[in-house]
Amino acid sequence: MYITMVGVLIYITGVRSIKILLTPLLLALMLIPIPEQLYPQLTFPLQLQVSKISEFIVSHLGIPLLREGNVMNLPGRSFEVVEACSGLRSVITLMTLSVILGYFSLKRPMQKILLFATSIPTAIFVNIIRVSSMIILYHYFNLDLTKGAWHTITGLLVFSFALLTLFTIGKTLEQWER
Repeated sequence: MYITMVGVLIYITGVRSIKILLTPLLLALMLIPIPEQLYPQLTFPLQLQVSKISEFIVSHLGIPLLREGNVMNLPGRSFEVVEACSGLRSVITLMTLSVILGYFSLKRPMQKILLFATSIPTAIFVNIIRVSSMIILYHYFNLDLTKGAWHTITGLLVFSFALLTLFTIGKTLEQWER
């Protein structure tokens, strides 16, 4: 359907209209959900990367941690970076928001591409912060933030930090344009 829509648009208005409507067309493309068969292939590498980097951070703070794949074991407690905690949802959301932010605040295509590209490591970085902080808070204060309302609250706080980071990058790129 998407290819048909683009083809009809080119047929009726010409190729130049694609350049003008590139951002709305990109957003329409991003509305197509990731196929179920592809989802595990995208989340599993993210799970492993988040686990590895979180292990590195936590271990360098002197906390005894043994990682087996995406399961991190503290004495008396295990933490698993499950598919939902891979950060893929945050990546998709920040990518979409970066396209919208770039469309309304940036003029140069290279700046828009740069903003879009920075949304991916930003989402992964804040997810690493979330996983690491859950392990650290459990180790030092015996706070279990893996379930319930606290899990949701930490997710919202970390995602707010990701949004703030994305907006800061956007503002910086906007200043560079001037």
